[in-house]
Amino acid sequence: MPEPIQSQVRQVHDFRATLTPESDRGCALMAAAYLDDHLKILFDHILVDDRKYRKRVLDMNGALGTFSARIDMAYLLGMIPKNAQSDLHRLRNIRNQFAHVAGPITFEDPTIASLCGQLMFGVSHVGIGMRGRFTRSMMGLLWVIIMKRVRTVRYERATDVDLTGSRVAREQVERIWADLGWGELPK
Repeated sequence: MPEPIQSQVRQVHDFRATLTPESDRGCALMAAAYLDDHLKILFDHILVDDRKYRKRVLDMNGALGTFSARIDMAYLLGMIPKNAQSDLHRLRNIRNQFAHVAGPITFEDPTIASLCGQLMFGVSHVGIGMRGRFTRSMMGLLWVIIMKRVRTVRYERATDVDLTGSRVAREQVERIWADLGWGELPK
């Protein structure tokens, strides 16, 4: 197994071990945060090498600043399949249920159990309970994201187009300018 993948396996194993002693709420919040972070890492890995703009897009107020936006964009770019997108949104909704209920709440809560029952990535074993199904789904989705990152290279920055030195380009711009009814193109 290549070292980058071995390293990921160790990190994921270590993270998974931290979920075991957590409460149901802690497990849901930590797992969702971890998946959100890995989607952010995936985008940071593939976007053009321009730290300023990657940061702007991925920060909280940026176009990819939320878990929901990252999930949908990963799907739209073909980075994750539709069933992973659906499960990631279910996990996000489960996280929100835990985050917005002040009182005691578990994976057996009817709303959360219903969402867990719809998860497609955690169905391999019968009798593991809703927390087990949630955790299995989270791990399966995590591997989808990690393997995509391992197999994907960064987009190359597009070469700037020099319109000032090209007679043909200048003529095209002048024609468009005139077609728009803006008169003569400034020199």
